[in-house]
Amino acid sequence: LNGARVPSPEPDRKVVPLDLFPANLLEGVTTSKTFIPDQPGDFSGASVNIRTREFPAGRVYSISTSAGLNSAVTGQDGEYAPTTGTEWRASPGAARELPQAVASLPASPSTTQSNAAIASFRPVWQARDGTGGGNGGLSASVGSEDPIFGHLLGYIASLTYSSSNEVRRNEQRAIAIDGDGFPGGDLTQAQNVYRGSTTRTSVLLGGMVNFSTRIGVGTKLAFNNTFTRSGDNEAIALGGVNEEFSTPLAITRLDYTARTVRSDQIMGEHLLGERHNIEWQVTNSAVRRNEPDRSDYVQEGTLAADGTVIPTAWWGNGQSAYRSFSDLNESGWDLGGSYKYSFGEHGRGPSFKMGTNLRTADRDAQAAAFGILNAGLSDAERAQPASAIFTRTNIDAGRFFLQLDNQVGGYTAHDRISAGYAMADLPLGSSIRLIGGARVEGADLRVTTSLPGAAPTEAVLATTDVLPSLALNASLSASQMLRFSASQTLSRPEYRELSGVAFRDIVGGYSVTGNPGLTRALIQNYDVRWELYPRAGEIVSLGFFYKHFTDPIEKVLVATTGATELGFVNARSGRNYGVELELRKNLGFLGAAFFPLSASTNVTVMNSRVRLSAADLGAGNSSGRPMLGQAPYVVNAGLAWTSSTWSATALYNVVGRRVVEGGTVLLPDTYEEPRQMVDVAIRFPTLLGLEGRFDAKNLLDAPMRVTQGILASGAPNYRLRYTTGRVYQVGLAYRP
Repeated sequence: LNGARVPSPEPDRKVVPLDLFPANLLEGVTTSKTFIPDQPGDFSGASVNIRTREFPAGRVYSISTSAGLNSAVTGQDGEYAPTTGTEWRASPGAARELPQAVASLPASPSTTQSNAAIASFRPVWQARDGTGGGNGGLSASVGSEDPIFGHLLGYIASLTYSSSNEVRRNEQRAIAIDGDGFPGGDLTQAQNVYRGSTTRTSVLLGGMVNFSTRIGVGTKLAFNNTFTRSGDNEAIALGGVNEEFSTPLAITRLDYTARTVRSDQIMGEHLLGERHNIEWQVTNSAVRRNEPDRSDYVQEGTLAADGTVIPTAWWGNGQSAYRSFSDLNESGWDLGGSYKYSFGEHGRGPSFKMGTNLRTADRDAQAAAFGILNAGLSDAERAQPASAIFTRTNIDAGRFFLQLDNQVGGYTAHDRISAGYAMADLPLGSSIRLIGGARVEGADLRVTTSLPGAAPTEAVLATTDVLPSLALNASLSASQMLRFSASQTLSRPEYRELSGVAFRDIVGGYSVTGNPGLTRALIQNYDVRWELYPRAGEIVSLGFFYKHFTDPIEKVLVATTGATELGFVNARSGRNYGVELELRKNLGFLGAAFFPLSASTNVTVMNSRVRLSAADLGAGNSSGRPMLGQAPYVVNAGLAWTSSTWSATALYNVVGRRVVEGGTVLLPDTYEEPRQMVDVAIRFPTLLGLEGRFDAKNLLDAPMRVTQGILASGAPNYRLRYTTGRVYQVGLAYRP
């Protein structure tokens, strides 16, 4: 964000959900596909820089509003998560906090203490019947540049709010077991097949205040502040036969997740004469992911003719009345500075740049989970609603047993990355430009895992790497370029991947556990690209790339003495190569009537393979398969039409079949199947100077599908399948 790394609010991935940054807060998003030494070294595919809006040239303000619906949610009956009254502001509320009676439980609680803890849980276990609502949003911004103490001070402030309803209709979840007993086969059986739906109500709040000023003719200072908060209130309702217990089960999970991201940054740029340029920035950022009071409630039932489960009684076994609390907090500093010397006048000619960067991150992720087991209720009593089961009378009578899940705990991460780099930009004649240099990056990462009743364990990752980069740009003509580049970068394991804390799925699903022995992966990148710019706004680009990975990190199924689990391993090596075509072209060459139309496409075709080590192959993991997440193709296409007052855009996207989990000798790999997406956006003028818009998303409503092998019938074995509905939205904006 504005050149500084933003910590991730997700425990499993080092990613930042882009919907945390509403579009009206942004100046632009830049994607760099070629690594150069002034970029962070953890660069595997690309680097994405989100730039917030700077001060305008004059006074501006705007206000916009929108309303819409989801065809699968709005007006449709469903099961929804109960509320506490604070969800409208993306806050979980005090009612969801970890009760003090639970937080203060000793390692071996007395019956009185256990009963007090059970009684303190929020008395909410089941979803409510309801009708889905619509979507809406409101945003406003103001900015100007005014004289303050003799200097022009630019500022822009923006606030946005949105609420939406989502659903997973016709949802199916399952795990796969071996279907033929022979290594390498694709035949599997579906086990613990659950069907149902997931409903979610989401709220997003975002705000930004940026200041900027110039001092003299050579100094620019900026102070950028961004804050976003989102809240998702979710209800999962599934039913199916659990083969492990030979029992039809109805499962309800109620889950609320709040995410916040804050970034405060001060940065400066100083031009000293015509040849010296100094830039620096200091950024403090923080994220929080709070998932309080998640509940899982499981009931026995009878299987109906259509495959649904009709609940009859609380199951009463492990994880059938399960409460979990998790809270992730991370804060960090990003400090950087650079000096650039230009040998030619006005920035022309050769230049030399050197700089340094220090990035710190401190994460504290804590979780606790508790199961309530039946210790004396009769079958008739278990058949009552949850509100009649978990009463104070039953609790005080000792009719429940509280069990602490000792596989759920917490971890802390302390991450320090320091780097220095030097690079040169050298013109070689009038048509060739060479950019080369190296970055030295040292990392010290320590992840300490704590589980109930066990001594803490520590994973340490300490490395120092030299990351060279070389790029050669050749101008073939006034409109053609040829680019070559070679570099070495790296990819470090996520904090969660290094921690031995287990993440529990719903009853009958897989658990996920980290691997403290992971190390970082090294990546060698090579690419060549030809570019043609026929006219302004048009491009034809053809590129070839090759990447070689040493010790890439893969998510795999792990065959254990008990149930199969998901874990992480360093593969021995991997490689990925392919070709990319990019095209943006005005269609006026087809005739005058086509001049308002322009087409664009980006197509990537690639091939990847991963090789596991002998130790991992001995554990039963598959090798010689595509790398995790690498699709054989990605297609993006767009068609845009513009007039003096109207504009319309149609977008298409599809990603090829890609591995999401590595398999074992007896189980094939798990794949996410292609899903075709089509979106349409129209902008048009209305009365009173208002700008109108109409957006339609996911028009094909293609199903999300994750498969693992095939069934004996020849049909795919679905690990996960659902549809999300079509989304329509209209809006008005006032920008005087």
